[in-house]
Amino acid sequence: MKGDLICWDSSVLIDWLKGDESDLSRMKDIKTVVESIGRGDCRLVVSTPDAVHVATAIVNKAKFFHTFDNTLLSLDGKNEVEGLKITPCHIQGTSAPLF
Repeated sequence: MKGDLICWDSSVLIDWLKGDESDLSRMKDIKTVVESIGRGDCRLVVSTPDAVHVATAIVNKAKFFHTFDNTLLSLDGKNEVEGLKITPCHIQGTSAPLF
C-alpha cells in the first residue's frame, strides 16, 4: 500500500461522521484527508477505544451501546453508526441491578 498511515482519535472520527460544520476550517481539513484516503494517497487507522467499542457493537449487531459520553450519545440511531441505539447505561424496561 502506498502513502502515509494516519491515525485518528475519536474526536476527529466523530466530527467526520456527524459532518460537524461548527468549525468549517477543521471540517475542511478532515475532508481533505478523507479525499486523500479515497485516492489511496494515504491510509487511515482508527483504533481508539471509542471507535473500537462502537465498531464492535455494529459488527456484532448489538441492540444497545451504553455510554455516558455526550458526543457518542448524540449519534444515537444515526446512519453514521448504522442505526445503533446509543443510550446511557441502564437496562431497558427495568431498574434491576446488573450484578
